Amino acid sequence: MGSSLGASVALHLAEEMDCSGPSENEFLVDRLILLAPALDVGQRRFGDVDEQGMKRWLASGWLELMHHAYGEIRGIRYEFYDDARRYSSSSIRQKVPTLILQGDRDSVVDPESVANFAAQRPHVQLVRLDDDHQLTNSLTQVWTETEKFLGLRSD
Repeated sequence: MGSSLGASVALHLAEEMDCSGPSENEFLVDRLILLAPALDVGQRRFGDVDEQGMKRWLASGWLELMHHAYGEIRGIRYEFYDDARRYSSSSIRQKVPTLILQGDRDSVVDPESVANFAAQRPHVQLVRLDDDHQLTNSLTQVWTETEKFLGLRSD
């Protein structure tokens, strides 16, 4: 389970693992729950940073931006973006059952790119919410959908 960038990491980790069953030193990725997944962080400009901002980031090595989990400005190294460019959600082939919860008013992750990703994969269930990137107005629905997806709820 992951949110935003953590959701992207979870997705790509599952892609790199053999999800057919655990081996001696691995665990089984049985299902994925992705909240507002930042699917293609390295495949486009980073957030709302324009082309000149991307050049300044490369030159200085640091970018200051809002960290949604901490609610404050934090620095991020360019190497993060450079590494993220190695991963693309379009290359995902693993068919792990996946629940995606995505806000339709998300200004960080494009809801339509998430919808397109889900539409191309029958093993992915997309639940669109009337919410923003944080999904804080939908926590009850997030929990209800998670319970159903994990089989913790019968309805």
